[in-house]
Amino acid sequence: MAEFYVLQQDHKEKEMSFVQYSIPEAIDSRKTEDNISNDGKSLAEIIQGPESLIFHAEHSQNPTDFPISVSGHKIVSEKFKTVLESIVTDEVEFFEVQLFGPVANKNVTQKYYLINLVKVCSAMDYEKSEYFQLSNGFVEEIDHFVIDHTKVENEKIFRLGEVLHVLIVNDETKEAIEAASISGVKFKPLEGYTYPF
Repeated sequence: MAEFYVLQQDHKEKEMSFVQYSIPEAIDSRKTEDNISNDGKSLAEIIQGPESLIFHAEHSQNPTDFPISVSGHKIVSEKFKTVLESIVTDEVEFFEVQLFGPVANKNVTQKYYLINLVKVCSAMDYEKSEYFQLSNGFVEEIDHFVIDHTKVENEKIFRLGEVLHVLIVNDETKEAIEAASISGVKFKPLEGYTYPF
């Protein structure tokens, strides 16, 4: 039976982070009402090339392969993108971002991409998990997550249906990421997961 992990950014102090500067309104984290960047929907018709995704690079140390984006968007290096593309194809979209600022000009040596997972899976066993759910069905809090493996047994990477901004990988994907020495990542077992952290 496959194991599943929450894919998280492992950010150290002074590592380069990205701040959104100019992006399409539909995925602008400052406009929360209609922001669709974590909905698992395709962004192909919204994003029109790297000139529409502009981020300012901050701090002086070289960026990792999975840097922090202050706006909450998930951004990956070209190296990380290549690893993910070797594992999955139709579950994920990549859009090149444009970086600016003196730090970016000096320290960034590879391309970076906004990653959008369009595969959404509700993986929670609602009978065995401990959680708080609002009347509209929104899961607001998870005290103990129990996986329903029948829902996700063949999945390699997906958005967690109960908490859409959380990215999940299976053990095969985790091992491929680790084998490629992708920096800036950490994994937390999905079984027993709590939200908020």
